[in-house]
Amino acid sequence: MSHGGYTTAELYAITYGIRDITKSIENKLTCGTATRLRRFVDAVLAYTGAEEIDIIAHSMGVTYARIIIQGNMWILHRCQLGDPLKSKNK
Repeated sequence: MSHGGYTTAELYAITYGIRDITKSIENKLTCGTATRLRRFVDAVLAYTGAEEIDIIAHSMGVTYARIIIQGNMWILHRCQLGDPLKSKNK
């Protein structure tokens, strides 16, 4: 089965934050979440052997995606995220 040109074997997904809609206002950007998401992207790259990946994000996930793609030090939280992923993101 194909989903937007991808097979299910090519799709990887992750979620984060508070799932309870009544507490969603408590979601905030954190170094811990940024680090976990970055490790997930690194794991997908390593597992697939791909040189590049497409990152599809929604809402606050877009902000996290930009943070982890830019890499280096996330100054707001003094969070070291490693080298930029700009060359690995389509």
